[in-house]
Amino acid sequence: MRKLSKHARKSARREEYRARYASYITSAAWRAVRVGWLDEFRLRNGCEPSCEVCGRGWELARDDLHHHTYDRLTAELFEDLAPLCRPCHGLVHDTIRGSRHWARMRDVAASKKVIERLRILRARADHRVSQHEAGQEGAA
Repeated sequence: MRKLSKHARKSARREEYRARYASYITSAAWRAVRVGWLDEFRLRNGCEPSCEVCGRGWELARDDLHHHTYDRLTAELFEDLAPLCRPCHGLVHDTIRGSRHWARMRDVAASKKVIERLRILRARADHRVSQHEAGQEGAA
């Protein structure tokens, strides 16, 4: 489980919630939610999911489903979850946790905006790399 944000206040209630969350995320119930989410994704989209930040193919056994909100924990809706590879999932949480701006926003808004911004930054970086590589080939 991730460390608490540097801005988070510690309390017995929070620690109890984190223990319940950790138990749920390692449970058969969560595994069933993941399988159900993947089946629903395939049905809705007719394809396999990919990481919403980097675009890498998403795999059930390897990657994460990110909660946009924890309001319906254990009864998640399809829209509450987003496919992220493990590195991008960590980056999303680190970005939200590392900024008072993001931490103050509602879960869904912060989560979706951070994913969108990281996707844009990734696309720009990929574009710069491809331009650089094209320049290298032209110089050779």
